[in-house]
Amino acid sequence: MKKKMTFFDLVSMGVGATIGSGIFVMLGIGIGMTGRSVNIALIVAIILSFLMTVPTILLSGVVDLKGGLVTQAEILLGKKWASIVGYIYIIVNLTISVMAISIIDYLTQLIPVLGDYHQLFSILTILFFFLISIKGAKFMARAQNIFVVVMMIALGLFVVFGVPQVQPGYFTEPGLFTNGFTGFFTAVALLTFATQGATCIVNYSSEVEDSQKLLPRAMIMTFIVVGIIYFGIGTAAAGVLPYDQVAFQSLGVVAKEILPSPLFVVFIIGGACFALGSTLNSTLASLRYPVMQVAEDGFLPKILLKTDKKYDFPYVIMGFFLLIGITPIIFNVDLNILVSLVMIPSYLFNLFIALATARIPKLFKEEWLNSKLHVKNFVLYILCGLAALVYIVQAYFLIKDLSTGLIIGNIIFFAVTVIYVNYRDKQLKKG
Repeated sequence: MKKKMTFFDLVSMGVGATIGSGIFVMLGIGIGMTGRSVNIALIVAIILSFLMTVPTILLSGVVDLKGGLVTQAEILLGKKWASIVGYIYIIVNLTISVMAISIIDYLTQLIPVLGDYHQLFSILTILFFFLISIKGAKFMARAQNIFVVVMMIALGLFVVFGVPQVQPGYFTEPGLFTNGFTGFFTAVALLTFATQGATCIVNYSSEVEDSQKLLPRAMIMTFIVVGIIYFGIGTAAAGVLPYDQVAFQSLGVVAKEILPSPLFVVFIIGGACFALGSTLNSTLASLRYPVMQVAEDGFLPKILLKTDKKYDFPYVIMGFFLLIGITPIIFNVDLNILVSLVMIPSYLFNLFIALATARIPKLFKEEWLNSKLHVKNFVLYILCGLAALVYIVQAYFLIKDLSTGLIIGNIIFFAVTVIYVNYRDKQLKKG
């Protein structure tokens, strides 16, 4: 596999994966929870998400992770458990149809007639991004660079036009911490879900030269870029209009107020649609590597390893996800319930991986000592502990509202996969 992706490509993938539709919806909810201090909540959320990513950053700076997140789990937990991480990864990405549907939802606001052909255009959107994926990671990276640049211009317009219109006394009026520190930290917990995505960069380890240098830098830069743009968006969104007009509302409410009509159209298309598009493109670009790693390890059918000779395109894997992307649109099926069934196992494995990262000095003694990210062991333990703590807190906020049925479903999923991977592991050892 020829390595072609650059530092800029990696950052574009990370930024695109992070800034999706979530910020357009969650920011208004965050304002409702904590008022004008939402920009501070965003920065805290960025810091917490960064802490959650630190274990991945550290390991990627020591060793190549060909299969991305699955290889990370394999090194730290073993192949058997890494396969479950791969299964979870596949299930989480079964909802790619939602992004295509949401793109058409936003476009319908500008072109109402699209609503009459919503299903058709949603399918065409899926097909468009799958066609981009055929030519490989570098071609997808070029497309991603365009998506992200346009998105950043659109979001930049929101900041440039919005911040000068922020009402005087932003940090002094009663609008800060409207629901006290409980509301603030609840907003932080919510907004962490809109600040994650940088870890997708590790999946491109096999596509870059000197991955141990570029991947950590790209993940760190992703957080810096997202932090700057989010702080500006949060300030403008919360500071231009009165609290009661923006609390629990989408960014479109403020955008209509601060942007001239032509630029509002640019914001909806370039901001919302391209944000969703960049997330979808990043998802399709990165998902092949973890899936192929699980298949290579023997916990998925070997047929998934088949690729074409010209572009090294994994047509079986991508064909499966194309089918999964189109089917829910045609039959109007919501696959989000499947994601809910893997929430608890997902956080458990993230927690285990964060803690197991403290073993780097034992697993890769020389590489760790020579790594530019090397820190003293007690600092490493603190960083891994903080990452684990953030995962526990975030899991609490996410899982506390799960129904009894979904909790039982999570337990069943975990039990079935554990039984299967143990059975499969014994088969593989027998040969």
